[in-house]
Amino acid sequence: MFSLSLTSGMGFTATDAAADSDGRVRRDKTRYKVGDWDGDGRDNLAVRRGNHVLMDFNFDGVHDLDQGYGDGSAEDEYLVGDWDGDGRDNLAVRRGNHVLMDFNFDGVHDLDQGYGDGSAEDEYLVGDWDGDGRDNLAVRRGNHVLMDFNFDGVHDFDQGYGNGVSEDEYLVGDWDGDGRDNLAVRRGNHVLMDFNFDGVHDFDQGFGNGNAEDEYLVGDWDGDGRDNLAVRRGNVVLMDISFDGVHDIEQPYGNGDLEDR
Repeated sequence: MFSLSLTSGMGFTATDAAADSDGRVRRDKTRYKVGDWDGDGRDNLAVRRGNHVLMDFNFDGVHDLDQGYGDGSAEDEYLVGDWDGDGRDNLAVRRGNHVLMDFNFDGVHDLDQGYGDGSAEDEYLVGDWDGDGRDNLAVRRGNHVLMDFNFDGVHDFDQGYGNGVSEDEYLVGDWDGDGRDNLAVRRGNHVLMDFNFDGVHDFDQGFGNGNAEDEYLVGDWDGDGRDNLAVRRGNVVLMDISFDGVHDIEQPYGNGDLEDR
């Protein structure tokens, strides 16, 4: 079942990007996760192995917390969010249209939120859509992202963005530091960021090569309140903190291979 342990000092893994029936890469299947695990205002990395998520708090490349959660099976999609507004991100597991959220790192879900259809057509995203300090869910269908603000399972905002095709990879971040997460679409090595929910991109950031070897991650790497991009290549994550398209932090983490599935 669920477990929690403190541990340190070992190597670990990797990515498992799989394609849906529509050809879209399921980024939820990636084993690399991003979150502010300790509430210091800076996002850091974690890698998932089965039902263990190994979290680094301080950019030293050594995991500080090993959280057991879920079954770790192909049916478990792992999501990350600050579900209770305490400043620390935690885990959730999606099974069908149920998202089982843990608030306090004890490995037991504290909220079971039903949302969307849970089908292959539903891509689940996480963000603080209204700036209340709590992350919530959204479901993407085509180029429509249906956002729930208040955990009632009914969407409060329908944002149209991008084309919704398999070439569009959808990312979520607080790009301008206003406290609300918004959308971006990645096409190749261009990430088109919307700041104000009008469906028009306000910033086009070029970063990385945009090829299949580049896995794009989003986080507030320096604690300035603005999310930015990182590119993972193998077990090295290249983080940009200044929107200039040049990486400022190079963090090795995990093994960066496919050995753990």
